[in-house]
Amino acid sequence: MKNNKYFFLLTVMLCAFASSAQKKKVAVVTFYANKMIDFSEITGDKLTESIAKKLFDFRDNPKFNLEPILNKYHDAFFNKQAKSFPFELLSENEVINSAAYKFFVTKYQMDKFQVLDYLVNNG
Repeated sequence: MKNNKYFFLLTVMLCAFASSAQKKKVAVVTFYANKMIDFSEITGDKLTESIAKKLFDFRDNPKFNLEPILNKYHDAFFNKQAKSFPFELLSENEVINSAAYKFFVTKYQMDKFQVLDYLVNNG
């Protein structure tokens, strides 16, 4: 009987501790798609100017539209996958409107040409 009291007390304490523990909050800061095809294996004489031009033309072609795929992945991530994480996601509005996000400066700056390689989700 005495052991049952301690077991019950331990169970109550563990439940109270578990319920009072806060979930960590995590911010997703960007969703993007890389529109540039990797051509790192095409080197030397194989990488001609015409091949490079075709790759960049493909990247810039409006028919090569990754936006529907990116939006679908974004929605699936937030509406389905994120619910199974052991942490809480901050809302996108909370992240986008925060001063820390607005004034963040990355240490890896891309030039205007490199920026064309990426499609970023709205926001």
